[in-house]
Amino acid sequence: MKIQSTPNQVVPSVSPDLIYQDRGQLKQAIKDFLQAAAATPPVRLTCPRCGQPMRYVDTIFWLYGEERSFPIRLPQCPCAAEISELAQAAGDALSKLD
Repeated sequence: MKIQSTPNQVVPSVSPDLIYQDRGQLKQAIKDFLQAAAATPPVRLTCPRCGQPMRYVDTIFWLYGEERSFPIRLPQCPCAAEISELAQAAGDALSKLD
């Protein structure tokens, strides 16, 4: 790897082959993570903030260029949904003031 410098910064010069290899490794790591997460059944969790049981939201992830999708159930606390709704209402109220 060569180092190229510009007046304000030093930029490493990396071969395109190395960049594509790194991207391929990153894509494979993400794919492995999604496969593991999709295969893992949800665990009953409670919210550390309010102590309520988490509810699960069905989501689907996919990688660009891949045919397979990965269904993953993500935990969400009811208090987080309430906070989100309050934030949305506050934002709506503020936008009416403009």
